[in-house]
Amino acid sequence: MLYADVLDEDDLPVEFDTFSAWCPYFWIPERAGLEPEDRRPQMPIALHYLAHRRGRTDALTRRFIEAACAQPFSFYMVRGLEPGRTVTLRDMLRRREYEVHEQVDAEAFPRGAILYAQVVTLDGDSILLGCAPYTLPPAWAEHVIDLREEWGIEPDAPAEALAGRGAELRALYFDLQEALLDPEPPLIENADGDPVQLTLLHYDLRCTPEEASDALLPLARGLDHDQPRQTDDAGKLVTVSFPWAREGATREDVWADAALGLIRIDGPHLEVFADSARRVDAFERECQARLGDRAAFRDKEVVDDLGELPDWVFPEDAEGEDEMDTETAAALLEDVAEAHWERWPDEPLPELKDQTPREAARTEIGRERLEAVLWQLEELNLGEVFDADTEKLRRVLGLD
Repeated sequence: MLYADVLDEDDLPVEFDTFSAWCPYFWIPERAGLEPEDRRPQMPIALHYLAHRRGRTDALTRRFIEAACAQPFSFYMVRGLEPGRTVTLRDMLRRREYEVHEQVDAEAFPRGAILYAQVVTLDGDSILLGCAPYTLPPAWAEHVIDLREEWGIEPDAPAEALAGRGAELRALYFDLQEALLDPEPPLIENADGDPVQLTLLHYDLRCTPEEASDALLPLARGLDHDQPRQTDDAGKLVTVSFPWAREGATREDVWADAALGLIRIDGPHLEVFADSARRVDAFERECQARLGDRAAFRDKEVVDDLGELPDWVFPEDAEGEDEMDTETAAALLEDVAEAHWERWPDEPLPELKDQTPREAARTEIGRERLEAVLWQLEELNLGEVFDADTEKLRRVLGLD
């Protein structure tokens, strides 16, 4: 037997699903270190089959095998689908499209999904001969585009443009597959783009609460208008909480954009909440400048969960106050979402090489990256208020 050693099915890694489709048409066994009688032919299995069958193989089979061995695996993006009949795939490396006969539905091949696959065309008809087991999200198109640009592959390049690139393409797919199956925990950032670190600072005051409030209240930038104050029987301040706001913040700003933290004075104690190490450092400098020796640092507490924060950080509505009704809350969320998507075309995105969508739309490669981002947004839409109106975004960006 030519290839006698076959792994038991239980021992096969997940990569074998891809290997089994690739092996017959591309794998050429190594000969180094083998005795002459043990050396395998220096050709793919399928071509070895043709060589040994000679005249016993019909013309169609021979042409199909030759076409399969000449057509390399590549990365394809799903551009359209006729469920149960055909799927339109775009070779992302060679920038050409194929109408592939494949009985799949939109759930298996959503628009924008990326496949690592082999498309074989014979007599004008294309089929998906081999396909890796997992589709990749549209946002990961940047990895394929970066590789294509690094290699300098021109649009509509012949299959030979990928000659000798198979190992690198497989390595890229398996790296992306690993990231898909075993993703790193998401990095949660605040409005400044800093990693979130929920932190409480504790100080002992060596002054009256009123003096501490007078020194720190300018940090509220006027956003303290509705903060409750507790006084003693003599009318002297005991407890007060107010925001630490960004310079230039107004009452109309979204809270996440305006607030840097929260400050609470409770008798002889000063407590501060901030959500990043950089903001903590900034407040420590402000405290030193405004209170100096009148505030003695006691300790810093980093918490892992919002539920571990004290009630004053996220207070419930005070007794007797009306809660925001559902319609008002929904309208507020809609306003926030609308403002976000109004700004979105002019905000730099990592997926666009730090270009804004509007800037990316001006070049061919920028539009390609931008389309992948928009398809990713469509995939994330859940019928909720923050969903992206991708049709509107395309019109705004001139992509319709």
